[in-house]
Amino acid sequence: MNRSDRMKPIKRYADTREQDAGALLARARALVEERERQLGELRRYREEYAGQQAQGLGTLDPVRLQNFHAFLARLGDAVRQQQDLVEEARADLERCAASW
Repeated sequence: MNRSDRMKPIKRYADTREQDAGALLARARALVEERERQLGELRRYREEYAGQQAQGLGTLDPVRLQNFHAFLARLGDAVRQQQDLVEEARADLERCAASW
């Protein structure tokens, strides 16, 4: 058995590991894109809700006004949480890219 025949299993192993790392990288990239899309949707919804509701705030009773502000605060929390998920996904993508 010559040297190139002995190296074939090693090459197959290295190729498999490279393909696996590439697949992980692709999944990590897709996750970043999905989380960024969700973040954009949340931000747009918050802006639309605030804009639509702010036009009629003068006629709201105190309870409805309080509910409006509470809901906006919850939307703000959701945006911050999604931003954290985006940052985590980006960090994971960077780790995958480095190991690939």
